[in-house]
Amino acid sequence: MADSGGMYVQALRTAALAAMVGAALSGCTLLVWSDADGGPQCETDADCGAALRCDDARCVAVADDAIPGAGVPIGPEGGTVEGPAGILLVVAPGSVNNTIRLQIERITATLPRTNFDADAFYRLQPTTVFDPPAQLTVPGEGSLFMRPADGAPEWAAIEPTDGTFEVGRVEVFARGEAVDLDESDVDESDADADANGDEGGAP
Repeated sequence: MADSGGMYVQALRTAALAAMVGAALSGCTLLVWSDADGGPQCETDADCGAALRCDDARCVAVADDAIPGAGVPIGPEGGTVEGPAGILLVVAPGSVNNTIRLQIERITATLPRTNFDADAFYRLQPTTVFDPPAQLTVPGEGSLFMRPADGAPEWAAIEPTDGTFEVGRVEVFARGEAVDLDESDVDESDADADANGDEGGAP
């Protein structure tokens, strides 16, 4: 009776040869199986499958926080996040304790009147507190205005230093010119609605 183990190895070699021929004809990258260690070999990350990377010629699993996804991974070592319209966020080493994925996007502002005028609003996701502060570059004129955590209409104004802004907590922000904000700035349509509501009732 033939050795079943030998037959199995022969079958694997035949399958490997067929795969090599197919890869050569199609131009695909081929993972080579090593008899010595029983694992797939690689030269670059492209030789490995999804959620794998090439490490010391072996395809190994990638940590969850390193799998490509939305945003730029920023960890305790710091890093840089690029946003639309030339916005740049530079995170200093030690500003965050864990690796998080940060992205900056332009948003359509549906906000109550604020203490400034701006042409565009942006949001950092997720909302992050940087300690020590990060450096934020927002092209344009005027101060940088940051939406407060309590949603108050009085946004914090930050002045630039050498063209950049030093920021701690970052959520929604915009660059613009300050304007006076007082009770007279309440939207007239809202005031009319309130007045009508006060006068409502049975005739």
